[in-house]
Amino acid sequence: MTHDSLQSSVPSPQAQPGHTPGPWEVGKDLAKLLSDRYVVLSRDGTPVAQDMTLADANLLAAAPELLAAAEEILYCFRFSTSASGPFAKLRAVVAGAKGGRQ
Repeated sequence: MTHDSLQSSVPSPQAQPGHTPGPWEVGKDLAKLLSDRYVVLSRDGTPVAQDMTLADANLLAAAPELLAAAEEILYCFRFSTSASGPFAKLRAVVAGAKGGRQ
């Protein structure tokens, strides 16, 4: 299986209802220009989150890519059914990110 065909068969987090499509980027909070507060913006410039520290904004802005990478890893190891360990933890985190529990 090629990398391209693998990516096309992995569910895309951008296609999920309710999830603001990535990529997201960090911007300066113009309402608080003189402070150290930041916003996270979607690709069309809509704020995803506001009034954040730079560290929190950077972490949140990476969320869509982190979710996509986690889903790719789980897809590659989809036959690992262990109820404990790193893949079980990753499955639970991805499920939580999508609003569910596993």
